[in-house]
Amino acid sequence: MDHFAGIEARYGFPVPEHYRLLHARGHADPDAPDPIWLFEVEWLSPHQIATWRFEPYHRPGYVPFATTPDGDLWCWARDLAGDDGASPVARCPRGYEMCELYAPDFLAFTYRRLLDYADGGFDEPQALDARLHFARWAQDLYPLYPQRWSWTLDAIARRPLTDRGLLAVGEYRTLLRRDLGFPGLGEFMQWLKVE
Repeated sequence: MDHFAGIEARYGFPVPEHYRLLHARGHADPDAPDPIWLFEVEWLSPHQIATWRFEPYHRPGYVPFATTPDGDLWCWARDLAGDDGASPVARCPRGYEMCELYAPDFLAFTYRRLLDYADGGFDEPQALDARLHFARWAQDLYPLYPQRWSWTLDAIARRPLTDRGLLAVGEYRTLLRRDLGFPGLGEFMQWLKVE
């Protein structure tokens, strides 16, 4: 049985190949024994995606695949798919009418979540946990990434802790521009209807 047929039938949207691959490995499946942990990402099952109940004030064109602990949605912005078919990922806040274009595609979304985690705000015991997460990501995600991303993350995982985490001041923005730059990155779009 195709787990994704319901998603594609409802949204008229081809489920991204990298998401399919991670799901098949149990990494993006909340019902799997050991789904991969990403910072502020709570995976939705394919059934939850296919049957997601949008509020009447939500604009169409967004396909949720995960939530944050606060209830914001991580969505594919279906209507913004490029010529290559890749759909950007947007962070759609629960109580705010604008959403942020967060990454150019699903794989870049996972990479940016790792950068966000490395950028931030933990102490030495938490840095030990961070290094364990980087070891897991190296096994599960790095083989999918462009070589530059893998090298960057490997270098980050070996760094000493700074007052910001594992990245130097300003490095996060530099890495975003270098590795994830695309038209619209960080821009905001309306995702709630305004009466």
